[in-house]
Amino acid sequence: MTTATSDQRFASDECPASSACTTYTWCDVAGPHHDHISTGHAITDTTGREIIDSRVIFFSNTEPTVSIGESDFTPDEARDKAAELRALADRIDEHAEQAQVAAQVEAFVADLNARRVGADVHLTTFIDEATKLVRKWGDAKAFAAWFLTAIEERGAKAGER
Repeated sequence: MTTATSDQRFASDECPASSACTTYTWCDVAGPHHDHISTGHAITDTTGREIIDSRVIFFSNTEPTVSIGESDFTPDEARDKAAELRALADRIDEHAEQAQVAAQVEAFVADLNARRVGADVHLTTFIDEATKLVRKWGDAKAFAAWFLTAIEERGAKAGER
């Protein structure tokens, strides 16, 4: 059995002018070509600039690779990178949740701080302590629920006297 050389293999793969690639369905190069490149999938920032992308690249006289960003990987290496990216995606979700909670906490703190106007030393001290606690807890709603419960319990104890 004879094996075709790379040049022979690609010479037979040449596509007609102005037509889609007839060799690989994933190839997006039109017209006559020996090098095959897929459409990439890109993640962009808010301005549309690519942060990372991925595509299949199969140049003549080479093995097919998966290009991720500026690096090329074998199929097995690319699968390992995909697993890393899935783990990164999970962390990104966690970071988004943390940022959202931090924004809610800071809105609550801003509301507390707005109440300083005309406040006496006791209220100012309370706001300082409440600010520390709500930031430590990281949950303005839980803090508010705890605080309201504490006030009710203190009021009930005061009524018992």
